This record gives sequence, structure tokens and C-alpha cells, in this order.
Amino acid sequence: MNAPHEAGKTAIPAEKRHLALVSGTKPVRMNLMLVLHMIFVVFPYAFVKLPLEIILSHVILRFRSKMVHLIGRPWYSDYVRRLSQFVLSRTTTAQARVIFNRTYAYTIAYAGIPFIGYRDWVTQISVTGTTGRWLAPPGSKRSEDEVVLYMIHGKYCSNPLVTCGPAELTMSFDLFMHAGGGFLLDTAGNAQNYFLYLAKELNVRRQVKFSIFQLDYELAPEFVFPSQLIEVQAGYHYLVNNQGIDPKKIVVSGDSAGGNLAASWLLHLARPCSSITVPESLGSTPPRPGGAFLISPFVDLCSYRASRKANNQYDFIDNGGAFRAALEYIGAPNSAPTGVPSWNPIHFFQFPNAHPPRGFNKAPKFVAGKEAKGLGLLGSPYANPIACEDLEWIKEAFPGEGRTLVSWGGMEVFNDDIEEIFKRMNKAGVEPAKLFKPLGAHDWILYDSFIPGLYKTHSFGPDRVATHNISVVADFLQSVDVRIREEHRAQAKQDVEPAPQAKEQASVPNPEPTTEKVPAPAEETQAKAPPGTNPAKGSKGKKAGQGATKEKSLEGSGVMVGKEWGKE
Repeated sequence: MNAPHEAGKTAIPAEKRHLALVSGTKPVRMNLMLVLHMIFVVFPYAFVKLPLEIILSHVILRFRSKMVHLIGRPWYSDYVRRLSQFVLSRTTTAQARVIFNRTYAYTIAYAGIPFIGYRDWVTQISVTGTTGRWLAPPGSKRSEDEVVLYMIHGKYCSNPLVTCGPAELTMSFDLFMHAGGGFLLDTAGNAQNYFLYLAKELNVRRQVKFSIFQLDYELAPEFVFPSQLIEVQAGYHYLVNNQGIDPKKIVVSGDSAGGNLAASWLLHLARPCSSITVPESLGSTPPRPGGAFLISPFVDLCSYRASRKANNQYDFIDNGGAFRAALEYIGAPNSAPTGVPSWNPIHFFQFPNAHPPRGFNKAPKFVAGKEAKGLGLLGSPYANPIACEDLEWIKEAFPGEGRTLVSWGGMEVFNDDIEEIFKRMNKAGVEPAKLFKPLGAHDWILYDSFIPGLYKTHSFGPDRVATHNISVVADFLQSVDVRIREEHRAQAKQDVEPAPQAKEQASVPNPEPTTEKVPAPAEETQAKAPPGTNPAKGSKGKKAGQGATKEKSLEGSGVMVGKEWGKE
């Protein structure tokens, strides 16, 4: 690795120095005081207070417990949920990265039982400033994929259990994934089991050539907006211009903060932001991807909707912590009281990070072409997707007719925010598909496969099955693949079949040469009609034909416009 190029307050990695990343703070690091604070805060909670809470709520006072009667999670999954929320809400970024990082979180995941016999499915890459990892069957080629899932995470690191080098894998569908972590952490190590199960379901069981590319972007607060979106853009250039993947076969995806980046990037792709650019050497900007999959997306950086407070007691994250992370992402000062690291014993019982002050989100109205900074980014759709109220822009940005899938849980703090963005998509005519688990927590799609028993709730629907989160997403991805095949077949048929007027002209014998002026034949008049028009019926015949073709294509693809996936 070459020496990094110094820029701003944090060194830009040498392999990314050609990208216009924006440095934020100095690198956050652990010190003795933070180590002592973790010992003081985490250990007493994990081994004393939390066990007592579990005994009270699941045994002694279970008749009064909302977790027992309203949701129905078992005690062991509730233990993990509470501990995760406590660590995320009571620690600084440096402390949380001790657990959620790329140095050993991935190593532990790949050393686990699910990856036995499948470690060669993982390949790390660093190409033209894009760093990340592929998950796909060994020996497959990316240009042959039927579906590619493009998923978005944190920073590149070496991993002794996976291969580093150019990715030459085989699939027909790519999932470009952007992982969450509140812009500050890389929590995707916990989701590797899910990605493997999904890849096996499609490649092995359903025989669909499928791959996942997980982008490792630089994290906040060391790098701030628009750094992460620049890396998402560069990653898309890599997939299409370097790997030769058809954009129609790519499904861009992200969870939590990664969902914010995926949505913001699609809005940028529709109406470009001048500050989100990549070098010309990466090639021309490819068209919009064929699909989008937003998982519990962090679409409102500063929200006052009811679920932000009401669901704090059921979720993995808390509202104050999410607000703090949002401000670090946009590089804005936090005027609200910040309690981390806190030595105050009261914070064993209440969240140290305050909710956003009232009126804090009153950013100046967004003006196209006038790029905002700092707190002004709360009003910019490029940083805060909920700020986009232009329905035409939303329709231009998100793949339509069921090709955008939005997933979230009814018990997560972002529930009301996601409901709002979903309604806007519907109103704009995007016709998104919905994957909603009423008793699910944040990122349930990913963590139902990682945390034992988390999938268990009082639900009577299909989401009470342990593998539901895998099969229903595989159904959606396969439907995109089928749609692409239908379109290719229709296009091939159209290219092969001669136009109607050409058939008629071919059946008429060539007349003898004559010098007499005669009226133009009917065939000639018909040939002047627009291509694809039925000369006998005019433009009405064309529209009717197109409508029938579209309806048949949708029916054959298995895509249901406006469908709620996972419903029986």
C-alpha cells in the first residue's frame, strides 16, 4: 500500500486520491480514557443490569411486558437487541468501532460455520479507487451475471480468510449493496451470513446467476458528504464500465445509512449534483440501474415523527444516536446535548444523546444548482432524501413498475419516515413494492438470519418462518431477472420480424418500367406512417398493441406492481 495523500484533516487513501473526497475530522481513535469508560459502562450493563432486566420482563413481570405480549421476541434475542442498542447509544464512534469494524468483524464472520466450504465465494477488490468485496460462486464472470446486487458499506481492509485481487466471477444478476452503520460504522460483518444464504438460494437452488458487490466507502466523521456518494458513483462506473455488467441487471441496495446513500444516489443520477463527480478516466456515466432494494432506509436525517420516540424501546437504535450520526455525516455542529462518553450513572437508565431540538430541521428550501453545506444539507435531497418533494424527480429517480422494493419493520424508529417516502413514491407513480414486517425491528431482513430467535414474533404471517427473509427477497430479485429476460425476448422478436409494410411490399411483384405518371401506391403511403403503426388503424392500433405487450410482459415476469411482498 502506498503512502496516503494528505488532504484536510484525514489522509485520503492512496488508491482513492483521484476522487474528490472531502475530509472531515482527524481520525477517531481509542485512548486509555475511552477504554476505561467502556469497562465502566458496558460490562456492568451486560453482566448485571441487563440480565436483571431480562428476568424482570420475561419472567417475573412478563404479564406486564410489552415485549412479551405485544411483540413476542424470545428472551435471548431480546438480550442481544438491548445490548446492541446500549452499546450503540452509550459509546463514541471510536468505541463502537471496536465491535463494528472491518478489521476482524468480517474475519469472524468468514470463520463461522455457514462459510465452511464457501470461503472461496468471497473476493476482495481494489480497482480504480473502488474498494469492496464480491460474493459469488468461484470461477463465474461478472459480465455473465443475470442479477447483480450492489450493496454499500465502510472502508477497505485486508482479510486473511478471503482472496484479494480482481473479481472474475460468473453471474447474471448483481446486487450492489451499501451497508449501514449510521455513516460512522461498518455493521455489514453481521450481515455476511444473510448475503451467503441469499447467494446460495439463487445460484444453487434456483440456478440464477447472481452476485453481490459490497462497496467499502470511507466513513464519517473522517470523511463527510459528498464523499460517500462520490464513492458510490465510482463503484457504479466500476461495475458497468470495468466489469461489463448491463445496468439493467444491477439492483442497487443499502440498509439504514446505506439506504440513505442508495436513495440519494438515485436522485443524483436522475438530476446530477455538481459536487458528486468522478474522473473522466472512469468512463461515461451509465444509465439508471434496473432495480432498487431499500432496507430500513435512513431517509430523514432529522425527524420528529411519532415512531422516533415511541419505538425506541423496541429497536436496535435510538433517535438521539441517529441524529448525532446524521450531523457527523453532513459535517454540521451538534447544538443538542451530547452525552457520550458519559460517566453519569443516570445514563444506565436513559439515553444520553438528546432528540433533535424543535425546529432544527428548518433548512433553507432546496434550490437546484445551488449546493448546500453543513446544516443546509438537511434541506437537500442529495443528503436527505425526505427533502425531495418533487414527484417528477422521484419518478425519474426510482425504477418503476415494481422494480423498487422498500423493506422495513413496524417496530423500528424509522417506521414513520419510511412510510412517508413510500407514500411519495406511490404518489409519484413509481409503484414500489413493499416488504413490511409489522413486529419487525430495524434491518430485520438482515438480522433475522444472524441473531438467534429474532424472527420469532406474535405474527401469524409468513414472516414467522426463519427463512422468510431469504426466500421473499430471492423472489423479488428473480422477478427482476425474469423481467429482463422477457424484455430481451420481446426485443429480439421485434428485431427479427420484418415490419408489416415490408411484408406487403415483398409480396407485390416489381412492375414493368413505365414513363406514365401514376398515383403513389398504397404501400408507399403506408410506409410514411410512424414505425410500428398499424396503417389500417393508425396511432390507436399502435397504442393498443403496446398496451397488450406491456401487460403480458408484467404477467410473465411475476412482478406485481404495488405488490406487498411476503403476504400470503
